[in-house]
Amino acid sequence: MKNKIFKVMTVAGILATIAAGTAMADTGWVQDTDGWHFYASNGNEVTDTWKQSGDNWFYLGSDGVMVTDSLIEDNDNYYYVDEYGTKVNNTWKYLQSDSSDGEYYWYYFGANGKAYKQGSNSNTASLKEIDGKKYIFDSEGHMQYGWIGEDGVQKDDDDDSAWQDAMYYAGDENDGAVVTNDWKQLDVENEDGDDDYPGYYWFYFKNNGKKVVSEESYTVNGKKYAFDEYGAMKTDWSEVNKASSSVASGSTAYKHYATKNGDRSTGWFQAVPDEDIDSKGYDDGELAWYYAKSNGDVYKSVIKTISGKKYGFDEYGKMLTGIRAIKTDGATITDVSDKLEDIDEIKSYDGTDWSIYCFDDNGTMAKNTKTLKIDGESYNYKFAATGEGKNGIFNGSIYVNGRRLEADKDKGLDAYNLTGEKDTTGYLVNTSGKIQKNAKNKKDKDEMYWSSDSEGFVTYYGNEKEGETKNK
Repeated sequence: MKNKIFKVMTVAGILATIAAGTAMADTGWVQDTDGWHFYASNGNEVTDTWKQSGDNWFYLGSDGVMVTDSLIEDNDNYYYVDEYGTKVNNTWKYLQSDSSDGEYYWYYFGANGKAYKQGSNSNTASLKEIDGKKYIFDSEGHMQYGWIGEDGVQKDDDDDSAWQDAMYYAGDENDGAVVTNDWKQLDVENEDGDDDYPGYYWFYFKNNGKKVVSEESYTVNGKKYAFDEYGAMKTDWSEVNKASSSVASGSTAYKHYATKNGDRSTGWFQAVPDEDIDSKGYDDGELAWYYAKSNGDVYKSVIKTISGKKYGFDEYGKMLTGIRAIKTDGATITDVSDKLEDIDEIKSYDGTDWSIYCFDDNGTMAKNTKTLKIDGESYNYKFAATGEGKNGIFNGSIYVNGRRLEADKDKGLDAYNLTGEKDTTGYLVNTSGKIQKNAKNKKDKDEMYWSSDSEGFVTYYGNEKEGETKNK
């Protein structure tokens, strides 16, 4: 609590004022050894009431003596008179309560001298503004602090779960200002048994002082945040709905909240996968890249164009990298393999309903032609604009799942059918993958001869030239 300065009249000034108000010895203000008294015009001593002298008010107790330095309850209202007996106003006082607990509390006495308090029949907190800050007082005028319930009652400090049911936070016993329009990091007990719990949560309190609870998309200073049912700001992953425009029907969408500052990530962000969704990735501590739309939905099971480049995302929303076999339904990915790093494993998808895609380390999907290093060897690929490896004949070469079919370098010539299998009745190709058309007795490094027609189909294969027979 900041120091509150309250000016009062001097003793001499007050006594002079009282003396000036004394008309005669047995009426008005009279002082004896017990203190100051006030006698009405009929000569009766006044008790249990207020009397004014000059600009100040004084209270006469039940014994008729002017009360000093005391908290006074009068008609369910509380007042304080200082050591001179003057009723104070517009000031804070730290006083011992007249309730049974006998504890000291902060009170604030308003312009009329009444202590601010909550109505005795009210079950809703009433916030009082003092010097630009808001405070909550109970029905006895005690300033409330710490965690406060929606009913305006201060929570028990010894109750570790008090923060969960509370709605307001008002600092410690020497502060009491209700947090409004602001963040507050507070140490609270977490009974969930989370070993990684840092011992605190962040909370946001609105203009009315209430904490934000059960919100998945609350805007603070232009940024989106999520809060659980107790008002703790969510971090990391949050499951919020079962389908959205960015995911396959029936699957789960996610929203992500940055672990450092809590604001919802939009665009690219890097994180460890959610434990409940991708337990293996979580256990491995695997950092992955994700992309969230402006509404927080993470792209998943989809091929998406972002800033003019295409990217793929798996069922967990992780950005794909490396060579992958993928099944698609339009832009939706229905199944995706792990990274393929072995050429025989890649070839195993030839002739199936899987397509080969390639994503670089930054996730950008390959298009057009690309040379890939696999098992230390270079392979030439051709990809469609939509990302899948091409199948068929393009520019005089055969492609299967994007891989150009080439003759083994230690052989020089080979024949393949369109499914990628070696076939001496298929197309004749050289080590550069070019289809050899109208070939006549071309010899490979195994001393075998090849001939082909105008389309490149093999018309002859043997260890002798076509049309010749060796002498035996």
